[in-house]
Amino acid sequence: MKVIFLGSQGCLQSASSGNTSLLADSGGAFVLVDTSGAPAQLIRQAGYDPIDLDAVILTHAHIDHMYALPSLIHNLWILKRSKPLRIIGSAAALECAKSLCNVFALFQKQNMVPIQWTVYDGKPVNIEGSFCADLFDVDHTIPTCGIFLTDGSARFAYSADTRVLKEVPLQMFDADLLVHEAGGTVFDEALLEKAGHSSARQAAMTAVKAHAKRLILCHLPPALEVQKDMAAEACAVFPNTCLPVLFTPYDIGIRK
Repeated sequence: MKVIFLGSQGCLQSASSGNTSLLADSGGAFVLVDTSGAPAQLIRQAGYDPIDLDAVILTHAHIDHMYALPSLIHNLWILKRSKPLRIIGSAAALECAKSLCNVFALFQKQNMVPIQWTVYDGKPVNIEGSFCADLFDVDHTIPTCGIFLTDGSARFAYSADTRVLKEVPLQMFDADLLVHEAGGTVFDEALLEKAGHSSARQAAMTAVKAHAKRLILCHLPPALEVQKDMAAEACAVFPNTCLPVLFTPYDIGIRK
């Protein structure tokens, strides 16, 4: 499995990156996690054809994670996609997504792409073959789901937007790659807590508790100097930490 970041910023975009979204590719199928920026363009920049997208997973109903879903669906319609697109998320996230699409009357268009709205019900969702998604609750300001993906061997976990968790979700344990949000340094923790986010130090502590093999920070503030401080802070706790490089495939590899 490999993971590719299409954006790495928090709610405030920078000149070099849009809001956080990523692709996960099992080799037989690929999914898009959250929809920001210009998804069809970003998918192409990552080396994929958006018409082949197997599923979208929405972590929660905040604007920076969902606003571009209508654009993605509209692009797939123009491309004459006939294969159904599965969109996975909590009931609350999917209701918001439907309402957003209805603003543009997308589903009134002739030959619109069939959408399979898949409400997460506590059971893993099969994407293709052994490629499965499992969602888990995290602690944000609204109901939010973290994501676990596996292709039957590699294990990938994404925290989504969350405060530091008192208990590490089972799905994060022993992750080959943990992607965790981080909105600042230890000096920002009080403000981050109120806003439903974590610091780089707290993300690294979660990686240690989860026995993760690698940590990548995302949902970053725009200031590059702050990002450097965050990376150093996290590495002091969990050395195998880095910041994401957009459109670079992170090969999770095969577990031994």
